[in-house]
Amino acid sequence: MPHPTPATKHTHAIVALAAVAVSLTLASTATAQETKLSGQTSDGVAVKLTVGEFGNATAFRVAAHKVDCNRGVLTNNAATYDSFDRSDPGAFETKSQGSNRADGVKFKTALRLTGTAAEDSLSWSGTYKVTTKVIRNGRKIDTCKVNATWDAA
Repeated sequence: MPHPTPATKHTHAIVALAAVAVSLTLASTATAQETKLSGQTSDGVAVKLTVGEFGNATAFRVAAHKVDCNRGVLTNNAATYDSFDRSDPGAFETKSQGSNRADGVKFKTALRLTGTAAEDSLSWSGTYKVTTKVIRNGRKIDTCKVNATWDAA
């Protein structure tokens, strides 16, 4: 194979720059086709929904908020959910469970999030349900629940 000449190197650089430009154009096109909707839950918490070009929800973000518990109040950090069933354009659902520890306390959380587009596809609504069990020394000491609806347009 012959060694590249300065002209060949220059051509390779132009081709590489053209490929980068095309990929940047495609990336910005994909982003431009997403729709970002804003709204709030029935508890007044801010939410944002990202909808892709074919009407599939791709991400749901809920702002940090206080949650009433049987014996106190818990603060939930802002969170983004993006792993939901998108098989039906215009609707989504996700369920998850998890746990974490802080200061010797275990928090076991179950989430259910649903969403459905309005007939005009310009707005969405759904449910946001979270139950957190607070456990210390193996005993449940509190339960915190969010059972809200949400709307975004």
